[in-house]
Amino acid sequence: MQSWCTDLQIGILEREASRQGDADLEIGTPCFRGFTVKLPTCSRRYSSRLPSPSRRNPALPWRPPQRRSPMSAAPRLALTALLLLGTAPAFAGDLGVQSKIDAVAVYPDGATVTRVIEFDIPAGETALVAKDLPPGLDTASIRVDMHEAAGVSLAGTDIASALDDGAVPDAAAGKALRDLKDQREGLAGIGKALLAKRGLIERFANGATFNATKEGSNVTALRGAWNAVGEDMTEVNEALRQNAVKIRDLDEEIARLESQRDGRPEGRKRTQLRLSVTAEQRAKGRIAISYLIGNAGWTPLYDARLDSDKGELELVRRAKVTQATGEDWSDVALTISTARATTGAAPPRLASYILNFQPDYDVLPAEALARSRAEESDARPAPPVAQAAPAQPRPGREAEAKLNTAGYQSVWALPARASVPSGPGSKALRLASATLSPEIVARAVPSMQQTAFLEASFSNGEDTPLFPGSVSIYRDGLYAGQTAMPLATKGEPVRLGFGADDSIKVERAVTRKVESNTGIARPTTSERRDYKISLRNGRPNAIKLSIEEALPVAENKDIKVEPSAQMTPPTQRDADNRRGVLVWTVDLAPNAVKDINFGYKVTWPSTETINLD
Repeated sequence: MQSWCTDLQIGILEREASRQGDADLEIGTPCFRGFTVKLPTCSRRYSSRLPSPSRRNPALPWRPPQRRSPMSAAPRLALTALLLLGTAPAFAGDLGVQSKIDAVAVYPDGATVTRVIEFDIPAGETALVAKDLPPGLDTASIRVDMHEAAGVSLAGTDIASALDDGAVPDAAAGKALRDLKDQREGLAGIGKALLAKRGLIERFANGATFNATKEGSNVTALRGAWNAVGEDMTEVNEALRQNAVKIRDLDEEIARLESQRDGRPEGRKRTQLRLSVTAEQRAKGRIAISYLIGNAGWTPLYDARLDSDKGELELVRRAKVTQATGEDWSDVALTISTARATTGAAPPRLASYILNFQPDYDVLPAEALARSRAEESDARPAPPVAQAAPAQPRPGREAEAKLNTAGYQSVWALPARASVPSGPGSKALRLASATLSPEIVARAVPSMQQTAFLEASFSNGEDTPLFPGSVSIYRDGLYAGQTAMPLATKGEPVRLGFGADDSIKVERAVTRKVESNTGIARPTTSERRDYKISLRNGRPNAIKLSIEEALPVAENKDIKVEPSAQMTPPTQRDADNRRGVLVWTVDLAPNAVKDINFGYKVTWPSTETINLD
């Protein structure tokens, strides 16, 4: 806020006094001091009533301005003063303050930012004005905490939009960028001039002819010309090289500044918060302001480190924090919460589920429908739109639900302050870790891939669920890839894969495949298939191995499926509620070998065709 009256204000008052001819009226700025206004409309209004000397008709005698009574001048001046006062953007008691981000609570779909305002105010009423709040905050979520403002009471808050006043890093960076680009444009022009000069030298060298003189020969003249051309060409090439180096350095500096700005424009909009406070006496303190803002959140990440010799699994929770709020979170107290800020506080209200017969729809081809409409239009005039009967709406479809994985609310407070810049990047923060004793199993599906994969199984023993996220897996200290963490609440089992184990050999071979036909009146076809699965443990320690095979499942009563009589009894049938899936679990000592027999017979009518492959 500026503390002087603008020239426009003084000019308006002076012209008004001159028009009224009040010689005793004193025009000055003290009564309007402290206000800055913009009156384009008023200035045009008054200036149109003040003809300049050049516009005055010289044929008419000049008359001095008539003195008007103070009673007639007072209302006009009062109106002018009111117009000036009504456009003032601030109040005399406003005190501009700066706020600083002190703490941030990050949710999966937003963040609560807490800013701190430090103040030193005199006794009485004061308005603290902070113009540095971001534009995208939820104004309904703003909360003011006065616990560290002893002796100060809050009378009210006002929220408005504002623009940066230019004293921000973005404006400085923008000016620096413009200067650098101007310099680059100048260097580019110098480069074009040097290239043109080199072209002239080359054309001169190619087209010049020399005549011998009495004092010298053609060779002597040519050598002198060659030396001159060579010196000039060397000088131009060196200038081009130095110019290119300068352009390269400018390009690097321009790229660096643009990456720092993160695309944030100058003079961006901000949110202005005005706090009306009253102090019993001179007071110092802090006021905390918190609000909810979008364009921020976190996603779960995990590190799973398996030590197969010790049989231990270290599971590390991490949070991948991203934010594009337009301002950096620098040195803030950061907390990670599983609560969802935009989900709502109560479940939706379920409406009645009504069933009824669907109405008949007369669906015509496009050509027939157009022809029918044309004939109807020719037969009678089109009725007004308001009289037309509304079309029968088609039944709506139920919207699909969005999965909400937050089963409980948990909060992690980071032990040290952290910084998260605004932009497309992210920051991974470690939240917690646990050492588990999982069950390590080598699992294989020979019908699809004759490879054994290590798998660690454990139950979630924490109150906080394991949320879906990416898991970086490490086996015996080496990175083995990535897998996905499923949602698991307390007590639910979790299985994580740790890659292929080449020390375990799995082979699947067909031992019998026979097809036969029987019957005359009702002929049937049958096919028998038998397999042998060979396992060998090449590890130095014992391992539990799980083999999966699928027994065909018939969904027609005329199809019969019979397991082979020589099949090794499975450990589990219909594993994980998968029909027909058989599981054999065996313990293999080092260098041990194990064979599993699997087979079945399928019978169906010969008039039908099925595909067993």
